[in-house]
Amino acid sequence: MTKPQEQLQKTLDEYSLRLDSSGKYTSFFQIIEKGEMSRKLYIRDNEYEIVLSERAKPFLQKTFFDTDELLYWLTTEALKNIVSQNTERKRKDEPLSEYLKMFFQRKKELMHMINDEWAERAYSEGMDYTKRLTKNTD
Repeated sequence: MTKPQEQLQKTLDEYSLRLDSSGKYTSFFQIIEKGEMSRKLYIRDNEYEIVLSERAKPFLQKTFFDTDELLYWLTTEALKNIVSQNTERKRKDEPLSEYLKMFFQRKKELMHMINDEWAERAYSEGMDYTKRLTKNTD
């Protein structure tokens, strides 16, 4: 891992510790290459590129020019996974719009443990997504 990657990992580890109420610390983002899934971070000068691959085929590639934007994206992705693991079971008989409101509210609560501005931004983006998605459903 390069020095910039180590610094980013240290920041993400700090965020993980803030969110860890179980006492079983697990970093929610790591640069991995194992099995059929890989997550790589490339750093060139002031450019950060995330590449997610499955079976050696990239399915997501994002470039960031700002460390804060990279950290915001990584954090929102991690929280999406954390919240979805804990809320999927409750969705069965609930309208999609209600489920999404609850999902983004929980994500906002967790994000406040890391950054208040990010929490409000993520919630606003989530509610905009909910409006677009549920416009013709429910």
